[in-house]
Amino acid sequence: MNLYITREERDKLKRAFLNMRKQHVISVSEIIKNLGYEPGELDAYSSFLVNEEIKNQIRVVSRAKRAHSIIYSNPDLNEDIIRFIIFYVNENTDIADVLFLTDEGQDEEYYELFSGVAIYPAIKKVHIMECRKLESSLFNWIHDIEG
Repeated sequence: MNLYITREERDKLKRAFLNMRKQHVISVSEIIKNLGYEPGELDAYSSFLVNEEIKNQIRVVSRAKRAHSIIYSNPDLNEDIIRFIIFYVNENTDIADVLFLTDEGQDEEYYELFSGVAIYPAIKKVHIMECRKLESSLFNWIHDIEG
């Protein structure tokens, strides 16, 4: 199972991918609203509760067999949030990879934090596939051509 991190909301995910029923979406905006808070007015206590709910959902879904992957959606994504999520996932779950799901050419400063980057499709309604790392030896032929 992979964890995809994006700043896009559920609406864009639904427009881009067909098999959303097999993906568990953790929407920070929805969690904040469900807990009865307003997004711009979180204090330390309410932020703690929101973070605990996010960690709980990641932990529970990563153990379940129903979802193929988890998509973490946070429009206020920043480097600290990304580092926290990656650290939590690596220490507390069996999630294989944490990938950045973004539009081509956006947020390139975050690419190095992830084990991979998935780009939103140019055409609408495609299946989200499980991304896997490829061994670098498969790409040696590229270096042979250049050399």
